[in-house]
Amino acid sequence: MTVTHTATRLRRAGSSGPAVGTAAVLACLVLWELAARGPLETAPFPTVGALVTSLLGLLASTSFWSSLGQTLTTALVGLALATGGGILLGMLLGSVEFAYRSTRLIIEILKPIPPIVIMPLVLLLLGPSTEMGVVLVFYGCLWPILIQTIAGVRDADPVLVDTARSFGFGTVQRAVRIVLPGAAAFIVTGVRIAGSAAFVIAVVSELVGGAPGIGRALFVAQGAGLYADMYALVVVMGTVGLFFHNGLRALERRALHWHPSVRGEVAP
Repeated sequence: MTVTHTATRLRRAGSSGPAVGTAAVLACLVLWELAARGPLETAPFPTVGALVTSLLGLLASTSFWSSLGQTLTTALVGLALATGGGILLGMLLGSVEFAYRSTRLIIEILKPIPPIVIMPLVLLLLGPSTEMGVVLVFYGCLWPILIQTIAGVRDADPVLVDTARSFGFGTVQRAVRIVLPGAAAFIVTGVRIAGSAAFVIAVVSELVGGAPGIGRALFVAQGAGLYADMYALVVVMGTVGLFFHNGLRALERRALHWHPSVRGEVAP
């Protein structure tokens, strides 16, 4: 099969993607309606009509948009802090062998600990606040960015580094001009992985920890028995999470448009 035929098939598959996705969503809505009017009729499970009504009511509410804005702020601020801290610390640990070996065990111990485990401690220190959510997002997002940055720095071509050193480049110049561009693909991958978790961690910090945001609105709706609103909020969370992920993917393609791994996604 020629490259042209392969590219044509890829373009056709990509063009049919939205139609297939729309059909899948419609099928899920039909199954939802059948379940709500059938085996789950006596359960707190709203029909599609009630779900849409609640969703429209939420979209017309200023408190909903305020809660959503607080959740997005928590996720983005925590992710930004984790990105900056992870890159700086990863550059240091990846460049200095002694620092890497000294902290490797600590990183291996801390990275498997989920943010929800340290939530009681952070909640005790900061209370149910936005700052608490930011700290949890920062903690959860730091590790993939840090680990990917270290891997990218240690993967730097030693020939290029030695050549730059022979031309009189200082440590900072070598890091900025040689090591960082070479590690960019690793770093962006880490940011994308962390970004997918940032919104989830922010919602969990609000749902469990009581921080202000859409997660707490979900908890209040559940406690008040507003099940249609509760499911509508779940739909909103899923939709926002999808846009969050796609936005990070677009940012990755834009930031690494020159990298072979990204250029390979676009068929010639």
